[in-house]
Amino acid sequence: MTYPTLEPIPGVSNYCDRWCERCPFTNRCSVHAVEIAIGMCGGDEEAAVELALGIPPPETPEDERRRTELVEAANACVMADADMEEFEREEEAREERVDETRAITASMQAALLMATWLRANGSIDARLSARAADALAIARWDRHLIPVKLRRALRGLDEHRSGESGWDHPVQNDWNGTAKLTLICIARSIAAWDTLSEELGDPEARAVADQLRGLKREVERAFPDAARFIRPGFDEEG
Repeated sequence: MTYPTLEPIPGVSNYCDRWCERCPFTNRCSVHAVEIAIGMCGGDEEAAVELALGIPPPETPEDERRRTELVEAANACVMADADMEEFEREEEAREERVDETRAITASMQAALLMATWLRANGSIDARLSARAADALAIARWDRHLIPVKLRRALRGLDEHRSGESGWDHPVQNDWNGTAKLTLICIARSIAAWDTLSEELGDPEARAVADQLRGLKREVERAFPDAARFIRPGFDEEG
């Protein structure tokens, strides 16, 4: 019996939560294929990419020379000291602007509440129902993912406002895609913390859920078009 080969979905990993064990698209994800291949190739990333993606070797000496020149040119791109200093100043200013947003403030408050609760309940797993155990797994996974993705979205939006993003579509752009993923993670985390609160009768877990609700409102305010973004694979049929 032969099985059909599923074509990779271009960009499916760009706006995913990297929770491969729960993803329906691992067999159509090039990034996941490369990660598996790295293990098969003993950590050799170049060999893994070739194995997973089928990148052919150069067919002629001219092809090999061209590839070598491209690699050497890329490695030779060194920013001048003055340009590097200006770049670093711009990056510091951007980080300051991002840190001053209401969304980041709400995210930091939520992160503190989550960290405090999880630290205080580090050995709770053994007495949880299956429903609560799943909620706890989500809470732990999203605890770090939400602030990282939110900061990336806000940085992208700031770059756009500074004329540096390179994206020209008002909806299908990186900051909206990243913000949509952030909102998805926040929504499922709210449900997870609500479950923990109900199952354990824990008002502190309820407080985390409420803080996440406030964070969700701030992210929606900062990215009003995020819900309209179409994530490759996840928001498409077929």
